[in-house]
Amino acid sequence: MDNVIGGVVNSAANDLPYPLISDSDPFYTEGRAEHTLEESFLIPWNDIGALRTLLENHGNKIAVLIMEVFNSNGGGASPRPGYLEAVQQLCKQYGVLLCFDEIITGFRTAIGGAQSIVGVTPDLTIFGKAIAGGMPLAAIAGRKDIFDLFRQNKVIGAGTFNAFPVSMAAGLATIRMLENGGLELYARRNNLQAKLESGLRKAAHAAGHDLVTLGLPGNFCTHFTAREPMWTSAEISANADAGKAMRFRQGLREQGVLQGLGSRWFVSFALTDEDVEATVDAAARAMERI
Repeated sequence: MDNVIGGVVNSAANDLPYPLISDSDPFYTEGRAEHTLEESFLIPWNDIGALRTLLENHGNKIAVLIMEVFNSNGGGASPRPGYLEAVQQLCKQYGVLLCFDEIITGFRTAIGGAQSIVGVTPDLTIFGKAIAGGMPLAAIAGRKDIFDLFRQNKVIGAGTFNAFPVSMAAGLATIRMLENGGLELYARRNNLQAKLESGLRKAAHAAGHDLVTLGLPGNFCTHFTAREPMWTSAEISANADAGKAMRFRQGLREQGVLQGLGSRWFVSFALTDEDVEATVDAAARAMERI
């Protein structure tokens, strides 16, 4: 479900859902080996039926399922009720390791990551970005019996910058600051995010636009549509006005506000009430021009 090699979901695939080469693939690259895309399967996120069918047919060929908890890379959609629990149950049933990609959500969303919000603990988790407050650092965490394979040299985990001292110091300092700030730190940031999302929706309405926000604490996406709920990136693509989103992003840039790709907004712990007000004012001016 997580696009780690490239390609796009092949909705026409009958049995083997290999990723499909496409001009719309954001990870397309020259020099990719001919059969690279046949080394993994790619299925839609939030579609438990697709996962069940895949595991029923090919569960004995699959070692690990990698996926986001919330679809931060696909428009900010939330998991359907019961979806993640069903994913975990199917993985256990077929002996497939479940790995959550928390590169975006780890430590940013909550000290325990997005998984602590949904209450589903995977076998493995990938972390990065916020873990070291901007310094380059990534980490993988998981079950002891899996990590024993590293200790026994049955799996190689070599890397030139493993345990790079400066990044490790930054990571420890960041995590200690988040731990010391406790729930109050996250609550303050979440309140500011709620004000920002509400302000953006009101600014859109005042300018005659429909706007919804999708996401979770720490990051969200804005979409020009009245459609709610939207559970998949396909629903978002089919209903949101991409052209209007592009013009809005350009308008924000002209107002000195940089919006992330994919209409994403990342909400920092350093954000202030004044920052939120200034951002909403800039968004209102941009809304009037699209």
